Amino acid sequence: MELIRISYDKIKISLSKAELDEYELTVDEMDGGAQKTQRVFRELFVCARDQTGFDTDGERVFVQIFRAKGGGCEIFVSKVSGEKEKKKSRFSDSAYGFSELCELIGACKALDRIGFHSQSSAYKSEDGYLLILSSPSENERAYASEWGKAIDIPKSEYVSEHLSVIRETDAVQTLSSL
Repeated sequence: MELIRISYDKIKISLSKAELDEYELTVDEMDGGAQKTQRVFRELFVCARDQTGFDTDGERVFVQIFRAKGGGCEIFVSKVSGEKEKKKSRFSDSAYGFSELCELIGACKALDRIGFHSQSSAYKSEDGYLLILSSPSENERAYASEWGKAIDIPKSEYVSEHLSVIRETDAVQTLSSL
């Protein structure tokens, strides 16, 4: 098992096929609420807490499971009910920073797959890329956070002086088609 703490409220758990076999679980079975699945997730969350400090006790979490090569899986867990999330939800727009263009495009593709249709803009800075989403849902924020880092939205003066426009409108839809 590989545990990677992505941020304060996100973690990635990688399980090999052998580890899934030890848990007597398949990727398809992980998508349900069966007792066996819940037990495995509790065990994984305890390991995550002990090894990385990522504590889900008393928190609502958003879990995404992806098949990995070789029969294993990658599990992304995001906290969605902490004080940090409550602060974010007061704002109608959200911004995400990406170090690589492929990360920005990956986020746009993921958001497009789940039906994001609100306004979005993409920019290039000296040290990476920026995606601004208008009124994203908690689910859409979670998806964007899996690819990029949630950041404070820069003031419009900063954007116009320091960033190059990639796409000012419909960035998610446009970049997801690349």
